[in-house]
Amino acid sequence: MRYTRTFTTTTPAQKIKVRDTANNASPEKDIPAISIDTQPPVVTIAESGTGATKTLTFTISDSASKIWKATGTPSTTPASTNIQSLIYKKVPKADANIALYDENCGLPLASTNYASVTDTAALPAALPALPITGVNLNTEVLSYCIQDNA
Repeated sequence: MRYTRTFTTTTPAQKIKVRDTANNASPEKDIPAISIDTQPPVVTIAESGTGATKTLTFTISDSASKIWKATGTPSTTPASTNIQSLIYKKVPKADANIALYDENCGLPLASTNYASVTDTAALPAALPALPITGVNLNTEVLSYCIQDNA
């Protein structure tokens, strides 16, 4: 027998006992408090430079669950870049349909390092400003992926 429950709201610590149809009861078990993070990362993009080719500077923060610790090189086509957990790629506007990411931002599963609850206290609530240079806004699309730990 197994017990399954889906939590959709923040829940305080609880004790649980499971009873089967023959009235056999399991020992009481502690379930830790569960916090549901409903806040996505906040992304602000500032544009600088003259002409069509710009520098886009990303400011990313998430005070609740902090920013995901993405490591490794994304395996996407066209190739993506990972700078401090901001995954991005530049593609021609005509090829915008290939600019999408999967739920792991194109990273192999072995590189998707979600922080545990004890790790998040040490993670920064915001990343330093991340500039991406040489984006031609007339001919290119910049696609990016950022996640929090929720």
